[in-house]
Amino acid sequence: MTKHTPTPWKMDELTGILSDNGTVIATTKRKNRNNDPAWANQRFIVRAANSHYDLLKACKEALTIIDLTSSAVFGNSETFKATIKHLKEAIKNAESDPHAL
Repeated sequence: MTKHTPTPWKMDELTGILSDNGTVIATTKRKNRNNDPAWANQRFIVRAANSHYDLLKACKEALTIIDLTSSAVFGNSETFKATIKHLKEAIKNAESDPHAL
């Protein structure tokens, strides 16, 4: 599988989304930055891409701590079980290939 362009990515007024070295990641058609969903989407994509690995690492670390302390601290709580399930699903989704069927 081909790897994506390394982060950090940034927004460019004229082009769209660029890598740190200026490689074009994506272009967007937008009218103006104040009232255009394309501009907001571009901002969201850049924030999501740039925070992806930090968030994934934080989820894994939290899950490790929860696994180590779960029964002593939380017992058999349904909320706790749901939180663990949600963390595992988020990690799985973050690591999955979006093109895999």
